Amino acid sequence: MTLRSKPIISGCLFLAVLSVKAQVGIGTQTPSSALDLEEANTTEVDLGINNTSTGDPVFHFQLSGTTTFSLGVDNSDADKLKMGTTDVGTSTFVTIDSNGDLGVGDDDPAYKVEVNGDANLSNSTDVLRIGAAHALSKPNTKNIYVGRSAGAQNNAAGTDNSYLGYQAGYSSTSGDYNVAVGNEASYTNTGGIGNVALGYQAGYSSAATHYSVRIGSQSGYGSVEGNSLYLDNSSTSNPLIYGDFSQDDLTVNGGLVVNEQSGTFDFRVESDNKTHILYTDATNDYVMIGSNNNVTNRQIQVNSTGASAGMLLARHSDDADGSVLGHAKSRGSEGTPSVVVDDDVISPIKFVGYDGIDFNHTSATIEAKVNGTPGSNDMPTELRFQTVPDGSNTQQIRMVIEEDGAVGINQTSPTTRLRVDDASAVVGTFNRTTDDGTIIDLQYNGVSEGNISVSGSTVSYNPFTGGHYGYSEKSFEYGKVVILNGENKNLHGNKKSEIFYGIDYSQTPNDKRVLGVYSNLLESEKPFSLDNPHQVLALGNGFMWVTNEGGNIKIGDYLITSSTQGMAMKENGDYPVSYVCARSAQKVNWHKIKADENGVKKALVHVLYESFEVENGVRESINNIEKEIKELKKLVAQKYQM
Repeated sequence: MTLRSKPIISGCLFLAVLSVKAQVGIGTQTPSSALDLEEANTTEVDLGINNTSTGDPVFHFQLSGTTTFSLGVDNSDADKLKMGTTDVGTSTFVTIDSNGDLGVGDDDPAYKVEVNGDANLSNSTDVLRIGAAHALSKPNTKNIYVGRSAGAQNNAAGTDNSYLGYQAGYSSTSGDYNVAVGNEASYTNTGGIGNVALGYQAGYSSAATHYSVRIGSQSGYGSVEGNSLYLDNSSTSNPLIYGDFSQDDLTVNGGLVVNEQSGTFDFRVESDNKTHILYTDATNDYVMIGSNNNVTNRQIQVNSTGASAGMLLARHSDDADGSVLGHAKSRGSEGTPSVVVDDDVISPIKFVGYDGIDFNHTSATIEAKVNGTPGSNDMPTELRFQTVPDGSNTQQIRMVIEEDGAVGINQTSPTTRLRVDDASAVVGTFNRTTDDGTIIDLQYNGVSEGNISVSGSTVSYNPFTGGHYGYSEKSFEYGKVVILNGENKNLHGNKKSEIFYGIDYSQTPNDKRVLGVYSNLLESEKPFSLDNPHQVLALGNGFMWVTNEGGNIKIGDYLITSSTQGMAMKENGDYPVSYVCARSAQKVNWHKIKADENGVKKALVHVLYESFEVENGVRESINNIEKEIKELKKLVAQKYQM
């Protein structure tokens, strides 16, 4: 039985004090706790704690007289409501300021909720919602999804997945060990394992691919290639960067810039056998292949110790074009080039050997050099070959190919198609080392007209025609016979050079002044000069104009001059001494040849050029002796028959 005290009524306060249980009821006669406050007010029930001074209105919660928690207003800190342990002002762990900001472990929050320390959200499925949206889900102990509908259809079979973004990992029903960040990233990657997707729709609808990385908006969209890397901002099947992890291959489908900030950062690529199969020296602007050893101070260097050291350029195409190794030169600058000038070296190819000290001396060079005045679509260029003689480190020009195609060997300014010079040695050697045959083939317009050949130790000039230089201001006809007139000159006007014999047409029978048969000017397209003489054939074989003054001509008949200008005739022994100039190599029957408009019968015949005298008296004596011998033979024959 509970003993009650007499109620005390004072104004609107009705206080009942239980004497035995120490229960205090305010607004009730039957308090149910140590302090029971009740009010039948339709608006609110108030319990006011008012500090009328500068202190803190605080509730202290004690156990056995010791304060364990405190709840109250910190008057000294902007009247914030605080919860602490022993005291709200010094051991605060929850704070609410006048703006309604809540701080956990932070007594000066700047946001509606601010936590300074660890937070654990342990709801079994939806840990956090914003309105009706799933902001943070944890369907089981190994998955975590952040974003509306992130991982919405991932069933309990999928583990160790992390999805961040609207519908990230959506419908990835049984995938494991996946990470997807971005709106619809890895959407419907059904059953995919070990994938990483970063970006809007990265890895979207990529089926059941495994162990792939997709970075970028729609990167790897619809891809069915597993164990691969896609880096792009599109759904292309040829992304900017593609990697095949199974083959350790990386493909860049675009430009690649290394060290764009122009820092002194070197770039290096290794191979199985080389630590510097490709190396860029950012300080010196060198690119090296094979090692990082600077040998020649050139921007591109290839170094190797193997037998395969070298560089190959190859072109594989269904056309006639090959690979190109290009060289270019301009004046001005790279952005605004200007035309090169005469003697500018377009490009040298230099060869360097180590001399025991360094690589500082070039041992040979092939260089292209401007030779003339360049202009629009006009670039006259010569090619030079240089070597270094023994005992020297200075290069000498050994061969030049001029801009007009003239080639000079040991001559820097050739004036002919081929010029070979040497001061004190054999100028040239032509050596046929095995069977007999042609050593030099002489052609005209692509057709062989003669040669120099060898048969054993015998050299033949085939066919052979020797000649002389002739001097005259006149013009002559090919094949006509010319004679000496005594007005001689010299080649180039130099008395030590080859003689020019003054010449005229022959027009006297059996003229002993015969020089030979006219051929042409040395250079037929140029006028006669002391540098361009007439040529007169006098030895070997060729052509000659003949007339009928001496009668029909048989093969082997001697020929002498006739009274017809520039023509020869058959020698008939009519002169005590005949001055033979040729021997006919074909017969002529004048009955079959018509006379020209002047009544002259003439023919251009093959001859063998010769020059000798025939004493016809001696010949007649010889002929008589031959007749007598024949008669004696007849007598002897008749005698023995008797």
